Amino acid sequence: MKIANDPNRKLSPEIGSYGILMSDLRGFTAISEQYPTLSILPLLNHYFQEMTKIIDSYGGSVDKFMGDSVLALFKMDLDEDTSYNMISCAIDMQLAMDDINKLSSSLNLPEVFMGIGLNAGKVVVCELGSDLYRELTVLGEPVNVVSRMSAFALRGQVLISEEVFRSCKDQVETGADFNLLLKGKRQIIKIYELQGLLYPDRKTIVVVQ
Repeated sequence: MKIANDPNRKLSPEIGSYGILMSDLRGFTAISEQYPTLSILPLLNHYFQEMTKIIDSYGGSVDKFMGDSVLALFKMDLDEDTSYNMISCAIDMQLAMDDINKLSSSLNLPEVFMGIGLNAGKVVVCELGSDLYRELTVLGEPVNVVSRMSAFALRGQVLISEEVFRSCKDQVETGADFNLLLKGKRQIIKIYELQGLLYPDRKTIVVVQ
C-alpha cells in the first residue's frame, strides 16, 4: 500500500474482502549468515523490484516487505477475477525466479527459491503505531493463515486455500489436497498445491526437490 508516513494523517479502520499473497524466500537465511550483507543487497533489491512489478501488473498492491518476505493484497470487490489474477501472479513470480538466480550466480551467490501462500477473506485495514511513526497494515485470521501457508510451502511451491480454489477451480490444475494444522490453534484447513493455470494459456510451475 503506497501511503506515506504522515503524522497528521488519521485513517479509520475499514473491513474489506481481499485476496492475500505472501511469499517467502527459501535458503536466504543461510546466505545471510555466510555472505557479507553488502554483497547480498543487489540481489534482494532486484528480487523485490521484480516481484513488485509482477504484483502491480495483476492489480495487486504490496503491503510490506518483511525481511525477505512479501505481503501483497488484491482488493476483491474491484474485480470478480481477483483469485484468478492472484494465482496467475503467483505463477509468474515463480517463473521469474530463473532470472533472479541468474543475477545470484553472477554475484557468486547460491540459488534462492520461493514458497508462496494464497488466501482470501475479510480483513481489517488499519494503522498501527504512534504519533511519531505509523504504518498501514492488515489484520485478521486470513492474514495469519496465509502466513502459515507461506512458511509451509516448499521451494518453488504455491499453496492455495480452499476459498481461493473454489472461486476458480475450473481454471487451475492442482495436486492432491491436504490438511494443514495451524500452529498454536486447533483449526485445520484444507489447502491445495497449485500446479498450473489452464486458461487462457497453460502455465505451469515446478517444485524444486
